Amino acid sequence: MIAVLGAFDGIHRGHAVLLRRAASLSDDWGIVTFDPHPGVFLGTMDAVLFTAQESRTIRAALGVPRTVLLRFDDAMARLSPSEFWAFLRSHAEIDGVVIGRDFRFGFGRTGDAALMEAFCRASALPCEVCDLVAGDEEEKISSTAIRGCVSAGRCEDAAALLGYPYFISAEVVHGDERGRSLGFPTANLNVRPGGLRPGGHDAKLLPAEGVYSAAAAVSSECTGCTGWVAGALSVGRNPTFAGAEVRAEAFLLDFSGDLYGTTLTVFLLSRLRGQTRFDGPEALKRQIERDVGAARMDFAGKWPAEKAEAWRRALEKS
Repeated sequence: MIAVLGAFDGIHRGHAVLLRRAASLSDDWGIVTFDPHPGVFLGTMDAVLFTAQESRTIRAALGVPRTVLLRFDDAMARLSPSEFWAFLRSHAEIDGVVIGRDFRFGFGRTGDAALMEAFCRASALPCEVCDLVAGDEEEKISSTAIRGCVSAGRCEDAAALLGYPYFISAEVVHGDERGRSLGFPTANLNVRPGGLRPGGHDAKLLPAEGVYSAAAAVSSECTGCTGWVAGALSVGRNPTFAGAEVRAEAFLLDFSGDLYGTTLTVFLLSRLRGQTRFDGPEALKRQIERDVGAARMDFAGKWPAEKAEAWRRALEKS
């Protein structure tokens, strides 16, 4: 297998260059990555861009044929670059390597692309080192840059770097049901830090507090699902009702059904506004009506049928 090596917190446009290069070298190629993400395990990251399940969806959408997950733990963190290379060769059938110019590996990130090239050369294996890809402002496309966009609520900038919209896939759980009392029943998503896997390795990075237009699809176990629908996603503490906990709640337009216990996938299209404290329920209801109208327009203009179908197939595969 031609192995594309990396931590891959999601797969952005820079990573896509590596995938295309590997696919051009052989029909037998795939990704070799880590679980959990080394940054989360080592404490340099509080949350991931994409959970393990979301990453599977992304790989399906991008046509990655094979994935090898290496368990990142204390033992792996202590491996020297040469020990990591030996470990890699013993745990995956490596016929060649594709990496980015900034690739680092081994204890203290002391191994670099030049050293990986040397290891491959000594083993008579090809090693392709791809140059970095710049975004619109000539800065390197990186997961760190994307994380900054998401944290600031700049979901359209994040999408430009990723090559697809930022999204959340999570189980629908019970909430306070205040939206229902206003005539806008919402699906409360289980995206609390550490809530998706013991140990918190899948703690999800939420976008900045605010309201977002969205494209939403429920998982196939929800009977009556007819595909993608427009949605509005609220992320925040619900200041009108003095909420203390950050929540992500989605209102699905033109949809009715019981979503509890199912998985809802929500792609963020644009940020409509920040979180605001309203004078009361009626003022909030009037604003939600405006948000819904804007979300409907965004869905019609920013979620074309071709894109929707490609991601629907990826969700089914993953």
